[in-house]
Amino acid sequence: MLLLIELRDGLIIAINALRSNLLRATLTTLGIVIGITTVTIMGWLTTGLNNAFINSLSILGTDVIYIDKFEWSGGHTWWKYRNRKNIDVTQCNQLRSLLTTAAAVVPEEENSGTVQYGDKSVSGVSIVGSSDEWQTVTGVGTDDGRFFSPIEYNAGRNVVAIGLDVQKNLFPNENAVGKTIRIDHHDFYVIGVLAKQGSFLGMFSADDRVVIPTKAFENSYGTDVRTIIAVKAGDPDNIDNTKFEILGAMRRVRNLRPGMNDDFSLNQMQQFVDQTAAIRTGIYAVGLAIAALSLLVGGIGIMNIMFVSVTERTKEIGIRKALGARRRMILFQFLVEAAVLCLAGGFVGLGLASAIAPAIKFGFNVDFLPVFIPPLFIVLAVGVSTAVGIVAGFIPAFRASRLDPVESLRYE
Repeated sequence: MLLLIELRDGLIIAINALRSNLLRATLTTLGIVIGITTVTIMGWLTTGLNNAFINSLSILGTDVIYIDKFEWSGGHTWWKYRNRKNIDVTQCNQLRSLLTTAAAVVPEEENSGTVQYGDKSVSGVSIVGSSDEWQTVTGVGTDDGRFFSPIEYNAGRNVVAIGLDVQKNLFPNENAVGKTIRIDHHDFYVIGVLAKQGSFLGMFSADDRVVIPTKAFENSYGTDVRTIIAVKAGDPDNIDNTKFEILGAMRRVRNLRPGMNDDFSLNQMQQFVDQTAAIRTGIYAVGLAIAALSLLVGGIGIMNIMFVSVTERTKEIGIRKALGARRRMILFQFLVEAAVLCLAGGFVGLGLASAIAPAIKFGFNVDFLPVFIPPLFIVLAVGVSTAVGIVAGFIPAFRASRLDPVESLRYE
């Protein structure tokens, strides 16, 4: 009970001391305000970027293996793969007949073209040629209409499922299903509108595309187009078995004898995650260093002002000790004063960060960043600001608690 009374009295004395020097306290907390604002904004940015990166890569599918003549993570060594033989639709069909662990196998051919409807047109649209199982592999549904059937695929009919961005640009005020659009001088009948997929870090939209049967694609663009085979494992736990089976089956399809190097590559989402891990770690490290430096400067400012406060109140400390105040009470009083200073700066910093975050998001039109600061960072900011106050104030508080009461009373 006595301890609680002492703690209460110490808290009241500390707060009153801060109120009596309000201007000095406000100026002292500026370093903490800047530090907490920096910590919160950097955490918000790095977490938002990381989540957006992972979500964007999920467009590729976590259990999908892409067979291409290029190694997607090859970087500057791309020239090693350019002379490999092209993969074609026939090889995709052969591979499909050999695999037993895959849920679906589809070819993907792609070109960039112009899509028209009436007097409206959209250029730079991704034209994808694939099979009726494309939805199974990609997991992309339809918001309206349907996808093309096996009969339509085998017959190579001019039917198309369009992305949401294409639908909005060509059919802003009407239903797209049932209309005929023109894709690079060829007419296609719209049978469906694909569900929204989003974009890669707000730059490349996966909704700015149309999907047509493979034969219809080759009738429009020829067969000398880069082909990628997409294989869905069906279960992320089964992906290693599927990759092993693909490796053997693809070597057979490509007529590779034992001892010959693979002339194809197996690509998947995890490669990009692993490749960028070092970059993302570097970004986190830079952000942490900036935040730590800001808090260090703020902590030094708090420590200096607390030393000044102890010196100014030396006589007060002597009187309190002469009246029976214990060392722990003096220590607690000055620790609370430093902690309250930093905590106040922390709340102001959080307020600034909460105002800056939406300004960045909407001012620069960055869709992939969250609007609000995550609750975890609010808790961390409050905890960090309190910890900085306690650490910065400990030495001045310890010095105050060790002052000799007789010498303190003599201090002028």
